[in-house]
Amino acid sequence: MKVSHFIRAASLIVLSTTCAQADAVLGVENIEIAGTAGVGINITSPTFYGPDEAGSVFNLPTLGFKEELVDGNWWDVVIKVTLGPNSPNEPVMIGFDKEVCNHTTVDWTDFHITLGTGSGGSFDESTESDGLFFKTNPEPFESLDRFVDPPMFDEPVAPDNLWWFRDAMHPGIPVNGQGRFLFGVTIPANLFVPDPTGGNPMATITLRQHASIPEPSSFALLIGMCAIGASRWTRRRDVA
Repeated sequence: MKVSHFIRAASLIVLSTTCAQADAVLGVENIEIAGTAGVGINITSPTFYGPDEAGSVFNLPTLGFKEELVDGNWWDVVIKVTLGPNSPNEPVMIGFDKEVCNHTTVDWTDFHITLGTGSGGSFDESTESDGLFFKTNPEPFESLDRFVDPPMFDEPVAPDNLWWFRDAMHPGIPVNGQGRFLFGVTIPANLFVPDPTGGNPMATITLRQHASIPEPSSFALLIGMCAIGASRWTRRRDVA
């Protein structure tokens, strides 16, 4: 991690702690993976960190996990957040420390995360008015210098989309490379409902992720052009 990232995180600890108290952080009992959608996605090492533990992001209750993608370029990760008993009916802020490994056959030039609920064909993207959004203070960041920080937002305040892009100094995520994304999310109180099994209130949210790779049509066009070129070369050789 760059020194600047440490400085940025450290300088915002006091602010994030204040926000955490305002967003009922202490009421979070657990954060876990509830499911996935997409092709070729494997998740390992999911770990819940309390707000005072060393692995927390911005001193928030945090879920850390590792994603390995071996095929495709989009996937959903469904997150379940469980509150403790007698938690206040308030918005809750949580953190994510997410490592992504590109085990596909194509380099990733940019990376996108969209908030919502549901998954696959039932995914419902978050809107400006639903109270589910990425925190911009502290700012999200990618800690391995794969992309330009901070990412672009679809809204300057309470965004639902994060877009990371590469440039001359940030190469993106190559084949067999990895990136690491750290960010906070605010969940509105109305998403928390009684657990069907009789447990504490819980909410589910979805991180829809997309890595930019060449479209299949581009590969088909390239293969077609190569075939045409090879055919012309063969004809010239036969004539000669």
